[in-house]
Amino acid sequence: MSEKICTDPKNRPVDQGATPTSFVSLFILFTITLSPWTLAYWPGVFTQDSFRSWEQLQNGEFSNLHPYIYTLYLGVFRSLFGTPGAVLTFQLLSSAALGAFFFSLALRHNLYRPIVWLAIAFFALSPAVGIMSTTIWKDVPFSLLVVFWALLALAGDRQGWRIKNLWALFGLSLLLGFTGQVRHNGVVLIPLVPLALWWSRVLTGRHAALLGTTAVILCLLVRGPIASALKVNMDITVPRRGQYLQFMGALLADSNTNLDVLSANERKVVEDILPLQMVREQFSCVDGNEWVHDVNVTGAPLANEPAYALFMSAFKKLAWSNPRALLAERLCYLRSVLFSRGFIFTSEMESDDEWTVGVRNALGLKSTPLSDTLHGYLGAFVWQSVSTPLRLLVWNLWLPFLVLCAALWKGVRGDHGMLSASILVLIQLPCFVAVALAPDWRYFYSMHLSMYFLIPYLFQAVPKS
Repeated sequence: MSEKICTDPKNRPVDQGATPTSFVSLFILFTITLSPWTLAYWPGVFTQDSFRSWEQLQNGEFSNLHPYIYTLYLGVFRSLFGTPGAVLTFQLLSSAALGAFFFSLALRHNLYRPIVWLAIAFFALSPAVGIMSTTIWKDVPFSLLVVFWALLALAGDRQGWRIKNLWALFGLSLLLGFTGQVRHNGVVLIPLVPLALWWSRVLTGRHAALLGTTAVILCLLVRGPIASALKVNMDITVPRRGQYLQFMGALLADSNTNLDVLSANERKVVEDILPLQMVREQFSCVDGNEWVHDVNVTGAPLANEPAYALFMSAFKKLAWSNPRALLAERLCYLRSVLFSRGFIFTSEMESDDEWTVGVRNALGLKSTPLSDTLHGYLGAFVWQSVSTPLRLLVWNLWLPFLVLCAALWKGVRGDHGMLSASILVLIQLPCFVAVALAPDWRYFYSMHLSMYFLIPYLFQAVPKS
């Protein structure tokens, strides 16, 4: 399956692979450190997104507003175990296995061991890793897979892996197809992952093309015949129209926007939905479209096709006349992503949160006395982690962003593995900056998670192959 040909910068053979002992030891360590989180939030933290996915399994009416492939993923655990707690257990074991495998490789790569062990300690004790492993979100398996692909490229480059076995390629194709469908923006990874593995010399050009082609075919099956057989509602355009309220708000709030370019009908539709005076007094870009909810504005009128056509015509005219306002709003979003702690749901910190209790009651789920006790202790720990200055190290994304930029710079200077790994993770940032509204922390969990693994490699010289 692979040929190991790498040497270190002094042309000494690199230790080949992780030993079973180091992997098992780290796997047990991470399982122990993550288990209290799973017990504390058993049988899982639900939010509106995850509740809708779980509810679809009960009524059999599927929608792709939140990718239905994730709903089917939850359905596997529901049919086998009957409880969302099984999802938590799988996420715990997956996080532990990912950390154990790639950290055990790092310990064999002639890296600076104190840095590796420090990264291991931070990973094991991170409240972010603990909380995310307990939450029923599509972002969790997606982020684990993004980091898996990034580290496969990086470790494969270091190890000199050459994947040639067709069964292994087929398995990776299934994984890549799932990665591309489990979150809507995951589709950008379908061409990027094969390119990254080819650039890192893990795959030949022919095998990279085979991996990508097979993943594309799987995605087409998911979006076509399989969706039709399950009668999935694939039309998500109407529910997504509300996102333009944020962008239109940015244009209306800017005093330099010239409303005279609009026709009378266009202006009436816009001001019926977003009254000009209200927008200029209350618009905020920091929390995305949350200001829309605060003032009880709804995008429901945009479901009407003539109204939507007039609204979009007005939006295009105003955006063309004042692109600076849109750019300023997107830069504000980026700043909010990097330098605020984003949204951390109170259900992850408070045992009596109404939303969590309401969802548990609706699904017929119950917590245990042990989980309630652990919930209190870990909830207090999380509250401490989101206070200044700890949140600068735990939750703010500026540090992972700097680590990824350093990895990208190292990759540009000749480190094939680092270049591939950093691009696969960083590509999520422009995807969200382009269209997303809420600077929700979970969207960027892959950036945070990758930081633990990349830091040790920043201190290693570029290997000669």
